[in-house]
Amino acid sequence: MKLKLTHCSSVIVLALGLCHPAFADFSNYYNVANWTINDNAGGSVDLSSAPASVTLTSGNAGIPGDTIFSITAEGLEKIAFDWSYTTNDLWGESGTDAFGYVLNGNFTTLIDPNQDSSIPTQSGSIEFIVNPHDVFGFDANTLDGYYGSAVTVVSNFTVTAVPLTETIWMFSGGLLLMSSMLGRRRLPA
Repeated sequence: MKLKLTHCSSVIVLALGLCHPAFADFSNYYNVANWTINDNAGGSVDLSSAPASVTLTSGNAGIPGDTIFSITAEGLEKIAFDWSYTTNDLWGESGTDAFGYVLNGNFTTLIDPNQDSSIPTQSGSIEFIVNPHDVFGFDANTLDGYYGSAVTVVSNFTVTAVPLTETIWMFSGGLLLMSSMLGRRRLPA
């Protein structure tokens, strides 16, 4: 009986160790000090409002490119955040200074590049799943690097561990069954 209880406790401790709690803002593992800034367009990342928010500004130095604020994912997690975008483009065109997120080098635009130029602001919320060791981040892109930059505030950043899948529970159940079978005594014939 003691052996079964020990094996059961081991499986429970293992399962609990595979998940971590949710947290908000740029804190814990996702503290802004752990992120990387890559800029090839003369843009900037303002961290002065962290951990509540970060602000990305696209380049306006005559160089097309990206200003990326990124990090390697800690685990299987749901990433969620709000964003508020304002273009300072001379003609109010959001399409030349896009904002979005990158996941393993793939850029996903969050703004509407065809929005009416008389409306310079856009905002929204997004959530997506990352796997352990995925590299994700925020990207302030500029196609032309001229005529004004765009400024995006990223806020309400949250990370939530993805619940254990049925596969892990089935694996744990199999381990428990196997350990209980190994713990049985054989009766003499």
